[in-house]
Amino acid sequence: MIGFDVIREAADVLGESPLWCVRRERLFWVDIRAPALQSCDANGAEYRRWTMPSAIGSFAFTGGDHLIVALRDGFHRFDPSSGRLAPIALVERDRPHHRMNEGKCDPQGRFVAGSMNDSVREATGLLYQLGPGSTCEVVKRGFAVPNSLCWSPEGDRVYFADTEARVIVRYRYDAAGALLEPAAFVDLRSGAGRPDGATIDAEGCLWSAEVASGCVVRYTPDGRELARFDLPVSRVTSLTFGGPGHATLYVTTSSYKLTSAQRAEEPLAGALFAASPGVQGLPAAVFAG
Repeated sequence: MIGFDVIREAADVLGESPLWCVRRERLFWVDIRAPALQSCDANGAEYRRWTMPSAIGSFAFTGGDHLIVALRDGFHRFDPSSGRLAPIALVERDRPHHRMNEGKCDPQGRFVAGSMNDSVREATGLLYQLGPGSTCEVVKRGFAVPNSLCWSPEGDRVYFADTEARVIVRYRYDAAGALLEPAAFVDLRSGAGRPDGATIDAEGCLWSAEVASGCVVRYTPDGRELARFDLPVSRVTSLTFGGPGHATLYVTTSSYKLTSAQRAEEPLAGALFAASPGVQGLPAAVFAG
């Protein structure tokens, strides 16, 4: 059993997409609804925050000082030192009810991120791959809420879920970035679980944040549940490994759409949590463009 400590109590509206930057030795994550990109050191101190002009779903590190951010209308390059944004691929600007959501870099350095309808839960989402030279293509379509995106340690398998469909799917992932041979990895339709963010540890096990049920679940590489850990909040949104040796598990949460009564029952909703699970994670891939 592991215990989760609060390392930042300031409540995010919709905390999401945490990633550890090895070069900066800092954790980064977003508050989609603030909207803001945020950062702190391994212990939750030395906090920084950058307000974004529209909802920010996710981001990726580059080999330099810039980041790639997925805002409402698409992909932008962001300079944290100046706060400047430069558009790269505005793929969603003609769909005003949509926004970008979860995204990560694949092992080849492409930024893979999904979009969703932010007004109604229709299956109109698109999964994009942003590559070198600002090339951007759609590699999957027909989902409502893109989540659970992560790769096996070998990089030959990718996991993806539509939170509304409540099934984490595993695909074979080739060097060209194609999602092949889909197979159900974890089916949560018979219970209360709804798959949100996910990450892979060094042993190839998948850690899933189950939004609505307030827990983190660890699954074996063949989809068997190994352990389940409850947090003191219901809206557990995403997670990543970081800190020295990638030995700390960081978990983001949300206070979005909680009623006044629910907020009173969950004073830590939206807080950032950390735990020492006894296993290590893997470094985040970096954008190669």
